Amino acid sequence: MIFWDGGRFLRSTKEDAIAHDGPIEQVIYITASTLIFPDAIHSPPPAKRSPFLPPYRAAYTAAIMPTLLPRVVAVLPRFGPSAWITVIKPLVRLHDRGLIRARVTLESLASPADVDRADLIVFCRNVRRDRAQVLHAALERGVPTLYDLDDNFFELPPDSDAGKACAQPEHLAMLHDYLAAASLVRVYSRPLLARAARLNDSVEMVNACVDLSLVGDVGGSLPTLRTWPPSTPPFPTLSQGSGRSENSSPLPYPGEGPGVKTGAIKLIYATSRFNDAMGQIFVPALQRILEEVGPRVEAHFWGPKPPDSLRGVVHHAMIHDYDRFLRRFSAAGFQIGLAPLHDDLFHRSKTNTKFREYGACGIAGVYSNVDIYSDCVQHGETGLLVPNETEAWYQAMRRLVDDAALRTKIQRQARASVEQHYSQEAFEAVFLAQIERLVGSSPLRRASKIDASPAGVPPSKMRRMLQLVPRAVTHLRRHGILRGLNTARWMVSSTASLAWLRWRLR
Repeated sequence: MIFWDGGRFLRSTKEDAIAHDGPIEQVIYITASTLIFPDAIHSPPPAKRSPFLPPYRAAYTAAIMPTLLPRVVAVLPRFGPSAWITVIKPLVRLHDRGLIRARVTLESLASPADVDRADLIVFCRNVRRDRAQVLHAALERGVPTLYDLDDNFFELPPDSDAGKACAQPEHLAMLHDYLAAASLVRVYSRPLLARAARLNDSVEMVNACVDLSLVGDVGGSLPTLRTWPPSTPPFPTLSQGSGRSENSSPLPYPGEGPGVKTGAIKLIYATSRFNDAMGQIFVPALQRILEEVGPRVEAHFWGPKPPDSLRGVVHHAMIHDYDRFLRRFSAAGFQIGLAPLHDDLFHRSKTNTKFREYGACGIAGVYSNVDIYSDCVQHGETGLLVPNETEAWYQAMRRLVDDAALRTKIQRQARASVEQHYSQEAFEAVFLAQIERLVGSSPLRRASKIDASPAGVPPSKMRRMLQLVPRAVTHLRRHGILRGLNTARWMVSSTASLAWLRWRLR
């Protein structure tokens, strides 16, 4: 028989196990079912003893040990880009490689029963107290937790759209509890490292990642171009006059079709923010560029609609599937990318997502000179760093438009930097090491000031569905139909993603 203590083998004999000074969670009897169904190893002990004779015990123990994989359950509030990049995709890939057994669910569907099937719980952006049942169950049962933190909600303006959902006093109080109770807090910036360290002694700063397999190799000064999948609309549409997307004919590929400038330098600004005010940092400079060298430059906005002051801008609708977005983005042949960022504590606590995306796609980027970018961008080599002033942004954009040699050098060296420091494989190796360390430690109960008592019985599925109705009405009244439709698309996308993940990780 094998004695199992929260993820570790203790002893190979009953006498040694009795001498063990720590409590034993499970006693696992080796049976034929454990060889066929690894999940049986985590099940309650069967009534019958193992039919195998003692001389074979060591051999079968050695054979079964590799199948005892860490069971990692990710409980997420939504399937946003951050969760896909730093939690979902690495877990799925580690699962596919046979290194862990992963499961992903939404916190609205999770329950304390999920903790019984986990050796580690992963949270990311969870801030709601009424959905903290899994945290309380993990504390009560001694299951370690990892909290992935990529945004400084403590510095998020509470009256902003994101602040209303994540930075109200009750949200920040719950976030404090999540961070204080976590076995490990993982962050991606120095300001967040300092902030999280005030709440927890176990905090690690790591480099985020980008999946280069979705992008392809850089050939010449641009990534290898690929045609867009015809079955995955929407395609970009060319705005006429106002800079807004009109009901014009879809283009089969950026750079082809009527109204698009053949051979022009493609300049891109991309963000997942629905209401974007960050673009105002560079819009006056971009307007001047288009007026002076209009025939040579083609401007694209991916996600937010361009302002009325910019004319003739190509608008691309937001794509909620991040992998599909990155494939299309890399295939579009953009050459210059814009990455503005406000110089305040909240924005300096973000990750360098735009540098990773632009660098991976062979795009020469212009970045706001704040530490989240200045820590990874070498000015004049892997990008251009500029203060948030109109003249500085104009000079940087004009420099990249006019100097093809500089543009090509930055494109190639940015790609090399991303390959060296932000690869998917390197991030997964760090993640796996963290998982193995946390599961190996397996504290029976983490010392914490957080109340470990259950937060209440989660509502039934029918009740949760009924609760959506008043919330949807309130959302429509507050934000309007357009924002409501975008939220509905997110919900449909999340439902499809959850179904795919459950099939993939079955």
